[in-house]
Amino acid sequence: TIFDYSGASALEDAEFDGHPANKQKGTLSKSKPSKKKGKGDDEPETPKPVAENVHVVMSTTNRSISFGDGQWMPFEEYAEKSKEFIQTVSSKDIGQLLSIWIDKKSRKELREELGDQDIYTSAFRHYLELPDTDDVDILAKIGFDLFQVPTRNDRVGRFWDEENPWYESQFGMTLPREPGGIQSGSGNFSMAAEEKGAYGAGDTWKIDFWRTALDHYSLFGIDDLEQARTYAAPQFVDQFGSFQSLTSRYGGAQLLKSDLEEVKEHLYVPMAN
Repeated sequence: TIFDYSGASALEDAEFDGHPANKQKGTLSKSKPSKKKGKGDDEPETPKPVAENVHVVMSTTNRSISFGDGQWMPFEEYAEKSKEFIQTVSSKDIGQLLSIWIDKKSRKELREELGDQDIYTSAFRHYLELPDTDDVDILAKIGFDLFQVPTRNDRVGRFWDEENPWYESQFGMTLPREPGGIQSGSGNFSMAAEEKGAYGAGDTWKIDFWRTALDHYSLFGIDDLEQARTYAAPQFVDQFGSFQSLTSRYGGAQLLKSDLEEVKEHLYVPMAN
């Protein structure tokens, strides 16, 4: 199969990446987690790798993070130091943290700053046992001492259940709704339309496209949706054809990019408690 990527650059062109969210730069070099040298019986055993040269140990007696230079520190101390940085970079505002995450450029800058501070979401993902949670929600849990944070699938479910005024207006349609809201994830909207008498007028196929896209996000995260090559995956090609066919039918890659930015704004809203 030959995939045509004509127009793919429009998704990744800086002209359409928007502007970084207004955020404070983290300047916590002095508060960087202080590593402690492991010695003798205190040395963590059988560490699990979570990033390059970074390992964690989780047991009933030892919860530690170790670094490539052989140094390590208790995970509770690591979390507290990380909390200080997360609160500073987000101005102690979860909404601001989410705004940073929505924008591709500011998200990249945040990740670079986290790396400079030896803060690894992969370590917290393992420590907190949150395999299906977005990185930004893991940061929010650590930074704001949240009891519970949503999974990516929770975010998608809330989007379909609560953002219908926006997407119905955006695409000029009304979707069939069951008591309790539209089912996300494995829900088949095309089949639902046939059973309920079809969608209202509008670009009905775009709902199927965004259902497929957000199902993909549920599994792999937001970065994938910002890469043109993602839309060459079988679940997209089988339904919508090549990337060139998809963007042509959609109204152009620029419109697809614009709608993606709006979808992210409606996807990343405060949900934690």
